Amino acid sequence: MGFGVAVVATGGALLATAVAASAATPSISFTQKTPVYPTSNLSTTITGSGFHHSTMGALFECSGVSGQPTIDVSTTNGIKTADLGKIPVSCGEEVSVTTTAKGDLPATAIIGLQEGALGPSATGTDSTGGDATSDAADYPCPPTAAQGSASCVVMYVDAAGDAASAPITFGTPPTSTLAPTTCVGQPNSDTSGSATLTVTPATCLQAGQTVAISGSGLAASSEGTLLECNSDASQPTLALGGETVPISCSKLDIVSTTASGGMGTTGGTFTIQTGAIGPPLAGTDSSGGNDATDAVNYPCPPTAAQVADGDTCEIVYRDAGGDDLTVPISFNPAGAGTSVSSSTAAASTQSTTKPAATAATKTSSASLAFTGTGPALWIMGLLGLVLIVIGGCLLLVVEAPRRALAVVTSRSRRRTR
Repeated sequence: MGFGVAVVATGGALLATAVAASAATPSISFTQKTPVYPTSNLSTTITGSGFHHSTMGALFECSGVSGQPTIDVSTTNGIKTADLGKIPVSCGEEVSVTTTAKGDLPATAIIGLQEGALGPSATGTDSTGGDATSDAADYPCPPTAAQGSASCVVMYVDAAGDAASAPITFGTPPTSTLAPTTCVGQPNSDTSGSATLTVTPATCLQAGQTVAISGSGLAASSEGTLLECNSDASQPTLALGGETVPISCSKLDIVSTTASGGMGTTGGTFTIQTGAIGPPLAGTDSSGGNDATDAVNYPCPPTAAQVADGDTCEIVYRDAGGDDLTVPISFNPAGAGTSVSSSTAAASTQSTTKPAATAATKTSSASLAFTGTGPALWIMGLLGLVLIVIGGCLLLVVEAPRRALAVVTSRSRRRTR
């Protein structure tokens, strides 16, 4: 009898857990420090709840235009890989995030918001039979005027099938009022051994300005990275590919060198950013803090206190051949403008609070608003029901003979009296 009761209790617990979990509605929200501009890589912390607990998933920036093709996407965290199902081709590179034991997004759920054609998250043939990269170019962020009132969103999808999204605000960079004769930009270079890197111009810079990058004597036919960083030596760092990268650095710009050791066409230009331009990726930095929060303390141009300490900003180049070159840059003394952070821009809070008439949907090529239970919850609930039935049968099997024996014994005693 005890065993049957235990089975029923276990089944009931599973069923209750499934019901409770299914009642939670996945949602995410975030507060933009400023609208997204063309030169932005706006690091933004995303909060969320109602997802499956301790489950792998990923953050994406996507166009919300309906009817776009989809492609299968997976995400990797360490040695673990999870299939996220069909994701719209407009979605940019995924940022792997694992939910907490309560089904919330952790404090390290950070994504860099950008403009342009961001997708696809995976290459190959999409759901229409076309090339995903080519099709993704038709769904930029923000959407085109022909795509109507659609917006772009931050989306979180977990491996259990739950997802939610929140809209992004885009803007236009402030127009510079600086006179063109305020200062004249000059090139600057760095040389290490036979390798030289030159940035033109490297002085009198403003937000969003495109500079030319040239090099010679670099490792031939090699891949490298270009970053813009604050030079403060006291700032925390991140581990990346066996090396340490300061948290102030911009997102990695992958470039390649020519067979003669020059800078190839993929590395000929670089766009200058200002404000808090780091971190290059989301995570916990060497100080144990949130890298996006800490990076705000190391902007470009540097703070007045950092300038007094001799800090600058710089263009950093590293490649697989061992080249490591740093070119100091400086900004227009009359004002560098704003590309990433803005003290005058009003902060806008975006959330997934949903009107009562809006129905939640599963992941599809036509919608980016995802909620609902995943297959794991249905399996848990079904298992709970099965255990309840099995436990009930066990109780019947055990109790029926016992009751019959009790009846026979009672009658026998009456007769003997």
